[in-house]
Amino acid sequence: MNIMILLNYNDFQTTEIFLNEIKEYKILHKIIVVDNCSTDNSYDLLKKFVSEKIDVISSDSNKGYASGNNYGIKYAEKNYIPQNIIISNPDINVSEDSIRNICNHLDSHDKVAAVSGLIHDINENIVANFAWRLPRYQHMIINTSLVLSKLHTIITSDSQFYNRNELVDQSGSFDVEVLSGCFFAIKYKVMKNIDYFDERTFLYNEETILAHKIKEEGFKEVILVDEKIIHHQGLSIKKSINNWKFKSKILEESQLIYLKKYLKISKSKIRLFKICFYVGKYEKYLLTNIKQKLMEKSKE
Repeated sequence: MNIMILLNYNDFQTTEIFLNEIKEYKILHKIIVVDNCSTDNSYDLLKKFVSEKIDVISSDSNKGYASGNNYGIKYAEKNYIPQNIIISNPDINVSEDSIRNICNHLDSHDKVAAVSGLIHDINENIVANFAWRLPRYQHMIINTSLVLSKLHTIITSDSQFYNRNELVDQSGSFDVEVLSGCFFAIKYKVMKNIDYFDERTFLYNEETILAHKIKEEGFKEVILVDEKIIHHQGLSIKKSINNWKFKSKILEESQLIYLKKYLKISKSKIRLFKICFYVGKYEKYLLTNIKQKLMEKSKE
């Protein structure tokens, strides 16, 4: 069975639109909507979609993206016989043919653990973070600063991200190290064997940690270049987390889990990362505000 896990948090309207788009897709044998303990009445509003095909369940508490998706996956394994698990944000547009091709590729390639299409923004441009390479320690340090990150990209060819311009005229499959967490399909058996998402993360870095575990098991992740996924980027996050300091805090916590538990970074290097992150979060805040003010001024 191809089972989609659709995570909702205080975002009933977006989830409703997406469900109306996909509820007739025959390639999806089950759609499990997990309301991640919303503080509005999302769960009650979403229950109108309950049918033979759609289950609407609610977690006991909101422990984040990883925990909410795991809750749905474990519900699926308890009640059904999943073959492929499709993880999707509600702020997505994807055709049935694309999902079918993604699942077919997954089924026909033994060493492929996870597959997605090419992620585009609402203007149908390929997004920079459609996929990325597993970050090393130096990448994590450099990415704490917007200035350092830009300079590093200009000076060196050691980019964490793939060149999206090279994919414009390509077709077929493209091997990547980390797929975007907004939409992908993964073999259920692989997901179970690697012990699901790491629930120590609340938000951010879940897909990087997942990819690290997938690679250690000898599997790979793939983009199907011809399959277009439209992501209304950041919509779900903006609706659930607006405070920049809180965003920074949970980002740092997730990155520290990756550095400590998966990259096995030393304590001295962890201290250096924390210092860089602290400085970088204020740099990013200031630069973002300056950019916004300049844009507002240009519109006057």
